[in-house]
Amino acid sequence: MNGLYAVQAENWLGCGNDYKSPDSISNVSVKNYDNLLKSVSIFPNPAGDWFTIDNLQFINGAAIDLYNALGEKVESKNIDKDEQGTEKVIRISHLPKGVYFIRVKNNNNIWCGKILKE
Repeated sequence: MNGLYAVQAENWLGCGNDYKSPDSISNVSVKNYDNLLKSVSIFPNPAGDWFTIDNLQFINGAAIDLYNALGEKVESKNIDKDEQGTEKVIRISHLPKGVYFIRVKNNNNIWCGKILKE
């Protein structure tokens, strides 16, 4: 069909952005993306010994993974279904300074972020 389409391109973490393109697309599949993870935020950034992931009230049971710049998983946490609140503090004092990528995944929903450890 003719028209303007949005294309979801995913990186190695499974995260992506919507791009509008007038280019021809031969294979198209429709996927229903849930917007529950779009409100997730991280602070402080840059971080020291810890950072907080906020607005997790809708994603109990999610997995939080932290990757270094080489793509190696350096930390992994699960959000317990019985945990109260909307925040999760992640301690990173044992990690060297650098850029880290955060992936929060719940079922088929993925949120990705980036943090700088000073």
